[in-house]
Amino acid sequence: GPETGRGEEPGSGPDPVQVPPDALYYGALGAALLGRRRNGDDSVLRDFEILRATLRRRSAHHVDALPPLFAGQDLAEQFVRRHREAARSPLTPATGAPETETAGVYLGIDGGSTSTKAVLLDREGTVLNTAYRISRGNPVEDVRSLLAELSAPFRGPSGGPRALGVGYTGYAKDLLSRVFGGDTAVVETVAHTAGALHYVPDAEVICDVGGQDIKIIILQNGTVKDFRLNTQCSAGNGFYLQSTAERFGYPVHEFAEAAFSARRIPRFNFGCAVFLEADIVTFQQLGWRPEEIMAGLALVLPQNVWHYVVREPNLGRLGRVFVLQGGTHRNLSVVKAQQDFITARVPDARIHLHPYGEVAGAIGAALEARKRAAHQDPAGSPALSPFVGFDSLDRVRHTVQRDERTRCSLCGNRCQRTFIRVEHGAERSLHILAGCE
Repeated sequence: GPETGRGEEPGSGPDPVQVPPDALYYGALGAALLGRRRNGDDSVLRDFEILRATLRRRSAHHVDALPPLFAGQDLAEQFVRRHREAARSPLTPATGAPETETAGVYLGIDGGSTSTKAVLLDREGTVLNTAYRISRGNPVEDVRSLLAELSAPFRGPSGGPRALGVGYTGYAKDLLSRVFGGDTAVVETVAHTAGALHYVPDAEVICDVGGQDIKIIILQNGTVKDFRLNTQCSAGNGFYLQSTAERFGYPVHEFAEAAFSARRIPRFNFGCAVFLEADIVTFQQLGWRPEEIMAGLALVLPQNVWHYVVREPNLGRLGRVFVLQGGTHRNLSVVKAQQDFITARVPDARIHLHPYGEVAGAIGAALEARKRAAHQDPAGSPALSPFVGFDSLDRVRHTVQRDERTRCSLCGNRCQRTFIRVEHGAERSLHILAGCE
C-alpha cells in the first residue's frame, strides 16, 4: 500500500478479519484456560466418576414433573389417527376443471402478519382448494404468487376460474382490495366467526391461535358477543413454538410426535415469551431433554390463552361449544393440551377442531363475499366480481407511498395517509387509505 511503497492492490494483503475454525469453542476454551491459570494442575479432571455422579443427579428435578400427554404411545397414535381422518381435503381435481369457468368460484384471502392464506369455494361453500405461504414482507407479491398456485388446478381451455365474489381480511385487507379488486374487506373477527360457524353452527367460543396473535371470540346465538385479542407478545404460540422446535433440530411438522414421546414434562410458568425463554434455559441446565421441553411448551399454551389473554377463571361462563382453529392448532400436541385444559374446567364441553383451521379467516372472507353477491342479485345469477381476474395478475402494477407528502392538511389532525397507485393495462387508479374522512 502507500505506506509500504510496494504498490500492492487494495485487499491483496492479509485478511483483516480472521475467523478461526474452532471459534465456536472459544468460550469453553477460555473457561479451561482460566481454571488452569488459577488452580494449575489441581484443575485437571482425572476421575470422570465425579462428573458422572453430577449428571446422574439430573433425575432429582423430575420430582415436580408433569405426567405425559398420553399414558401410552398407542393412545397417542389413536389420537393422531382420529384427527387426521376427521380433517377434510380440498376437492382439488387431478386435471383442469372447466366447470369452474362456467359455475364460478368465490375467493377468500387472509393477509396476516406472519402468513398469507387463500381459499376457493364453490357456490355451495365447499372448499375447492387452499393455499398458504409464510409472509415475505410484501403482501401484494405474496398474494400474486399465492393466487397463481391456488388457481392452477382449475385452469381450463379458456383460462382460470371465473370469480363471482372476492373477500379480504387480515391486516393487509385494504391494500389488497385496492390492488386486486374485490367485493368486500371484512374485519378479522367477522371473517373468523363466519369461517367457524360454517362448520360448527352452534359454536359459542372460537379460539384462533395464529403465528403471532391469539383471538378469542365469544358468541351468543351466532353473533359476536365479546372478543379478546393479543398481539403484543407471542405468548408461546405458533411462531414461537416453530422457532423453538427448529432450534432443537425438529421441523415444525414433527413437533407433536416429539412432544408425545416425552414421558415426563417440565412445569413452565405461563406468561410472556421472554419468561418462557428463561424457563427453557433453566430446564436445559437441569438436564431436561428437547422433546420434554417441547411438550411443556404445548401444555403451557392453553394457560397463556385462557389465563394470560382471556383472564376468565370460569371457562364455563363463556360457553360449552368450543372451536379450535388457526395454524397453531395443526400441531396436535397443542390440540391435546387444549382439550385437557378445557374439559378439566368445563366437563361437558364439546370441542371441535376446525377442518381447515389455518385458513378459517380466508373461508369466512369468501363466505362474506358470497353473501354480498347473493344480496345484490337474489335471482342467483351474480355478476362478475371487480376482481382483476386470475389471468391478469401479472399485468397488475402498483406503488405505495407513505411519507410527509401524503400527510393530510384538511384539518388539525394531520393524519398520515397511504397513497396506492395501481396500473392494470391502460387503466390507472389512485386509492387513499386514511384514518378519517
